[in-house]
Amino acid sequence: MTRGHAHHPPQVLLQPWRVVTVQQYCLPGGQEEISRTILELEKVHIVRPTHSPFNSPVWPVKKPDGTWRMTVDYRKLNKVTPPLHMAVLSIHDLMDCLTIRLGTYHYIVDLVNTFFSIDTAPECQEQFAFTWDGRQWTFQVLLQGYLHSPTICHGLIAQDLAQWDHLSSVALFHYVDDILLTSDSFSDLEQAAPSLLRHLKSHGWVVNEGKVQGPGLSIKFLGVVWSGKGHT
Repeated sequence: MTRGHAHHPPQVLLQPWRVVTVQQYCLPGGQEEISRTILELEKVHIVRPTHSPFNSPVWPVKKPDGTWRMTVDYRKLNKVTPPLHMAVLSIHDLMDCLTIRLGTYHYIVDLVNTFFSIDTAPECQEQFAFTWDGRQWTFQVLLQGYLHSPTICHGLIAQDLAQWDHLSSVALFHYVDDILLTSDSFSDLEQAAPSLLRHLKSHGWVVNEGKVQGPGLSIKFLGVVWSGKGHT
């Protein structure tokens, strides 16, 4: 399990309006994978044992290759979580901005396990408890399935990106853990790309090197293929 360590203080999360306890139900499969995943998460300080009045059920998701991925069903918890202002642009609005400001050449950076890279304050962790093999566990970091994880993650990455010094000829777009650089100057973009990687790594984020795209004319960003100044 690869995780970063974002250089931000542990995040203080909103407390739910009330305690939510949902018992673990019978699973369709994935017991071995879940047990192994929990041990791996404990080793890198993503989960820890706990005793909490909260509980949400583990729900494994079957992958195309027949193995199982561990998830926890936090839908009941999310229903009693106070709202938070959504600082993330909608996909529609972001696409509109891109259409107006898109350059000719593009570069894509994908960050790895960004939620798991963000520590949470101990007093906020008990709400994420789940039970497995007779033991209760909880997350010590932001997690998949929590209502406000995308907004919090987006905001922290935005703070770090705002400190990056780059050429004005290079425009930056960012959606949670996906980052796009675009410019009409290939040489300026080629200069900005390694600078951005160094900046992100210096702030504790891990880059998925295998998913870096460009610099080039054609890239895929948020499920859309962008080529030159347009998309298909």
